[in-house]
Amino acid sequence: MPDSFYLTGNHKGFSESGPSEVLEEMARTKCPNMAFILDEIDKAPRHRDYGCFQDALLMVLDRKEAETFKDFWLNLTADLSWLSWVLTANDVDRLTAPLRSRCTVIQVNAPTASDVPVLARNLIREIEEERGLYPGWYQLDNMDMTALKKVFRGDLRTFRKYVEVVADSKDDHMVRA
Repeated sequence: MPDSFYLTGNHKGFSESGPSEVLEEMARTKCPNMAFILDEIDKAPRHRDYGCFQDALLMVLDRKEAETFKDFWLNLTADLSWLSWVLTANDVDRLTAPLRSRCTVIQVNAPTASDVPVLARNLIREIEEERGLYPGWYQLDNMDMTALKKVFRGDLRTFRKYVEVVADSKDDHMVRA
């Protein structure tokens, strides 16, 4: 996650200065009411050297403040009140109190072993797409699902690696057939 200049733009005196990436995206797409998803905001830098990212979010999350958003590089104000923001966090306790106060917190339970079939099918479709294969190229059978349920511990990054192993083993079997 970048520093606060991602949102606010940077003063022109700095070598890596530029406008707010939010404003750049709005100009590029010509869409004034887009949604931004900021993943794992709890891990955003909180140092004050270059501005705290969580603090910079405050001005865009408050509709009244967002109406007169100031970009430092462009030296102009813009109405960002039409934007929607979705923030994800693994640990809401790592969010500042002012940031939490501007958000509606929705707790999502971690997936369990009963979610494995749906998760595995979705991941296998992603893997097919990444490998340039047709949807349905890989078929997960009961033995695959049983094995995947045994190794599932709730961590989707690790679980994806297991699903990739299953896909790779299916590739190996296809080559030998």
